Amino acid sequence: MIILQNICKSYDSKAVLENLSASLDLHRSFLLTGPSGAGKTTLLRLIAGLEMPDSGEIIKPAGLKLRMVFQEDRLLEHLTVLQNVMLEKGEAERARRLLTALELTEEMTSRPDTLSGGMKRRVAMARALCTEPDLLLLDEPFNGLDEELRHKAAALIFKEMQGKCVICATHYPEEIRHFVSAEIRLE
Repeated sequence: MIILQNICKSYDSKAVLENLSASLDLHRSFLLTGPSGAGKTTLLRLIAGLEMPDSGEIIKPAGLKLRMVFQEDRLLEHLTVLQNVMLEKGEAERARRLLTALELTEEMTSRPDTLSGGMKRRVAMARALCTEPDLLLLDEPFNGLDEELRHKAAALIFKEMQGKCVICATHYPEEIRHFVSAEIRLE
């Protein structure tokens, strides 16, 4: 269980999250919705431990294996696609299987600077999934993907994360709504 207790976060005296409390079961998946600026990315970054709340507390179990797919792909340009996916000690066989499922078989030996934006998104997804995390945080993971690839990527993510926790902020909720257990709406 991840417990959010009265989380508050502001930037330049503008409140983004105010007294947010929730209990998130690590065996369920969640859709994070709300208008631009509502705090979706901030909440994901707080859960990941990349930022600290101004007040309140986030309680996560010890040893929780967490990965995040950011809005920016954060690939290392000097490594191949396969090396980027295996960056965090992933298995080569698993990495190849994930890349193939995401239609990147031919790009495995390519460098990220030769890829389209949508291809880079899929590499970032494969890298996050390769280490088999307990919790996967997704911040607009489907940007740059056409409808068919959004559907394939969503199906792969939720298949790989079955019985584990995914928290996804996306502008394409229709692609994942049937995979998630609950919606967290930020205003």
